[in-house]
Amino acid sequence: MDFFFSELKLKLNNYQGSEKILSSSFTDKNNSKYFISPKEFRRAAVLCLIGKNKRGLNILLTLRSKQLTNHPGQISFPGGKTNKKESFYNCALRETEEEIGLKINYINVLGELDMYLSGSNFLIKPVIGFAKQNYKISLNKKEVEKIIYFPINHLFKKENICSKYYIDKSRNKRMFYYDITWQNYRIWGTTAIILVHLSEIISSVI
Repeated sequence: MDFFFSELKLKLNNYQGSEKILSSSFTDKNNSKYFISPKEFRRAAVLCLIGKNKRGLNILLTLRSKQLTNHPGQISFPGGKTNKKESFYNCALRETEEEIGLKINYINVLGELDMYLSGSNFLIKPVIGFAKQNYKISLNKKEVEKIIYFPINHLFKKENICSKYYIDKSRNKRMFYYDITWQNYRIWGTTAIILVHLSEIISSVI
């Protein structure tokens, strides 16, 4: 595993400080177009925490509380809005501790990805890392209903990555987005596209 994480860190160096922006909805099926930052947006960061169990590598996801105002009952990464002058890195770690009780000193950060513009106009930076052994989790039930350990190898098979679309009436364009089904869970939008892109990087390492 040490070799895997060191190789993954090298791959992620290509994204260090990247200001490229991808949209969670895209006009081409390959999502190959980058976007210019909109005039108005809110900054946010998420933590993509990689773990390992008997079945292989997994990514920690959260099932959001149904009581939340934004995206209730959806599956997402730990994360949230940045405070004033707060870095993406610090935001991702702070929000992770607030939501699932995983303390900062138990997290080893490997790098980051490009930025993603969500449908709700959040500019999101994914921070990638793994947790040290014997870490403990304590859920903030006001925000997180449960933890899900998503097997990243599920996305190594292209047939498990579904692209759906909707019609953007304001532009009269067909907009695509990723929609993933695993067990009884639906993962879509920004969370799905980050998972797909991260899975591509991981599959090139293992």
